[in-house]
Amino acid sequence: MIRKVPRGVLVLGLVSLCNDAAADMVLPVLPIFMAAQLGTGPAFLGLVEGIAEALASALKLVAGSWSDRAGRREPFVFAGYGLSNVARPLYALASGPLQVLGIRVLDRAGKGLRTSPRDAWLGEITSDGNHGATYGVHRAMDHMGSMLGPLLASLFLWLYPGALRELFLYSAIPGFLALALAVWAGKAHPAPRRPKEPNPAQNLPAIGKALSALAPGEKRFLAAMALFTLGNSADALLLLRLKDLGFEDAWLPLAWALLNFIKATSSAALGGLADRIGCKPMILAGWLLYAACYLVLGQANSPVVGGAAFLIYGLFFGLTEAPERAWVAKLGPSRRYGHLFGRYNAVIGLGLLPASALFGWVWERWGADTAFTLGAGIALTAGALLFTAPEPRQK
Repeated sequence: MIRKVPRGVLVLGLVSLCNDAAADMVLPVLPIFMAAQLGTGPAFLGLVEGIAEALASALKLVAGSWSDRAGRREPFVFAGYGLSNVARPLYALASGPLQVLGIRVLDRAGKGLRTSPRDAWLGEITSDGNHGATYGVHRAMDHMGSMLGPLLASLFLWLYPGALRELFLYSAIPGFLALALAVWAGKAHPAPRRPKEPNPAQNLPAIGKALSALAPGEKRFLAAMALFTLGNSADALLLLRLKDLGFEDAWLPLAWALLNFIKATSSAALGGLADRIGCKPMILAGWLLYAACYLVLGQANSPVVGGAAFLIYGLFFGLTEAPERAWVAKLGPSRRYGHLFGRYNAVIGLGLLPASALFGWVWERWGADTAFTLGAGIALTAGALLFTAPEPRQK
């Protein structure tokens, strides 16, 4: 499948690989750091993830639309990677939960700035009919970085036990490499240029206005995505569930690395399938698998069962991430990709604020089994809604 994608896609994939290596040196140990050193629980962790993702999602909509009107993708991508990789090492200085919240917000704000323009950039340099392959390869390389990061974290903590703050500082190394590669990508494989519209800032859409001006098919697709997201939880809470089931701290980064290996291989293997059989069957299969894994994680009473469900859950990403983006690329012409991907990313991310907060609150109030069962039920309901949405043809 790699032979089907342009070289620029591979370069942007390397950018994501390095950035995610930096991010996932931090993410698997951040719940441990917050619980052990800052005294926080699942509810606050869910609130942190929800607030950070909600802000990122609002920025995804704005940045995507602005990149359409500005006629350039690269500045938003550079700024986004720069902000995240400046913010992330600051965890080393955090002494309270609110400081972690602030740093996480800055990190996710960087993601919000870059995601929609980057997805649009990828779509613009890909020929029609190959978007599933492009996004599958890109997501695979992204997940490879998420596999490498925990392995680096585990090696570091094996050599320097308990040195979490020092680990946060060293995450700056792959982060700087990601930023350097992004600059190179902008020079070697730029997005197609279009005339710049005057005063693009005056034309930025309000979120409500942008989401109301949708075709019926797109409304149903985005409504299903929003509903599914409402039952989703931050993956950091899944790591906390593994710890509750008996996983030692030293094994959590390795479990995270293995999960991302499964994400990467399944994305590479399955992404192009959406170009042949359609996006809807793959997304529905992924959501069914998601619901089954959540049910098992909620009912598990041993680390073996919970760990197996956690790893099988990785296949959900291979089944859904590339097809969802390929679906979005069919919704309009390439000149509107920033706006289209902005709406898609905004709907998903805005749902994560109530989703993660709700999940953490239900967990603390009624237990993990209730929280995971609720998530599974919402996923199945969202699947029924998506089943009724017409899949568009390539524009």
